[in-house]
Parts: sequence; structure tokens; C-alpha cells
Amino acid sequence: MDNLIPALIFFFVMAITPGPNNFMIMFSGINYGFRKSLPHLFGIILGFPILIVGIGLGLDVVFNQLPWLQELIKYVGVAVLIYLSYRIATTSNESKAHSKSKPLTFLQVVLFQWVNPKAIVMTITGISVYINSGDVKSQVLTLAASNILVTVPSASVWLFLGLWLQKLLTNDAHIKLFNKVMALLLICSIVPIFI
Repeated sequence: MDNLIPALIFFFVMAITPGPNNFMIMFSGINYGFRKSLPHLFGIILGFPILIVGIGLGLDVVFNQLPWLQELIKYVGVAVLIYLSYRIATTSNESKAHSKSKPLTFLQVVLFQWVNPKAIVMTITGISVYINSGDVKSQVLTLAASNILVTVPSASVWLFLGLWLQKLLTNDAHIKLFNKVMALLLICSIVPIFI
């Protein structure tokens, strides 16, 4: 793949900037700690390359044939983000042992990539800009596998930021306030989808 390095730079910049995955993994780090956030981290690390393969090997054709399907996925993604924002805003750190709140599972995070508007837009953009005509399948698979190199550090930075903040946010009132701010930021990350 001739454009691999520029493509990885594009994906890294897009992956490390604020967005749904990053806000959610930081929230998980603060509220559940490192060990319980690992399934979430691995869900991002493996879920995003799976999305690249899915879109790169045919979903873009489906979107071109059925543009309403992409719109539907966008609105489902927005609904999921609103629901996740609600979950974040209402999570409390009080008596973690008795809390009903649970971190997202690996499978939930992998599936979330398919309705994550930022992930879908950056995947379609990246594929359309950096994949050349020719052996598209090989280029898509290379791009997906290489994206693990990008996703590991970008998602990890946000998780470790959450773990660092966990040490600073020592009382439940601060954590509740922080969770509400994170929920608001997650809602704000929806706005560019409609602009």
C-alpha cells in the first residue's frame, strides 16, 4: 500500500482527538479502573479495524446504493450516544462494590464501532482518500491491521488519562460532576455529525 504512512497519520490524528470512543474509555478508567476497563480498550483496538474491513470490503458500495442506510446508522449511532451519555451522567462512584453500573463489555464496544458516527466517517474518508485502485482487498486488510498500531496508543492515552484523573477525583461529588461533564462532552461530539 503506497499511502500507508499518510493514512496512518490521518487515522492517528483522528483517533487521538476527542470523540465518543475516547470520552467513553476515559470515563471507564475513572469509574472502573484499569483492569475492568481492559475489555473496553480491546474492544476499541479490535473493533475499529473490523469496521475498516467491513466498510473497505463492501459496505461503502451498499452505502452508495442505499444512502438511507448510512443515514439510519447515523441516527442509531446518535441514539446510542445519547443513551451512553445518560449512563455516564447517572453513574455514581459511591460504594462501587454495590453499584449496579458495569463497564461496557468487549462485544458491546466492538459493536459500538458500527454505530459510532466519528469512526464511520473517518473510516469512509480514510478509505476513499488513501486506498488506490488495484488490489483493494489487500490494501484494506493492510490498513486495518496497521490501524492497531494507531489505535493502541490513542485509546491507551485516554484510558491512562482517566486513571490519572481517578487519583485526583477522590470524593463522590467530584466524580459525579466529572461524569456529567463527560456526558455533556459526549453529547457535544454529536454536533459535528449534523454540520
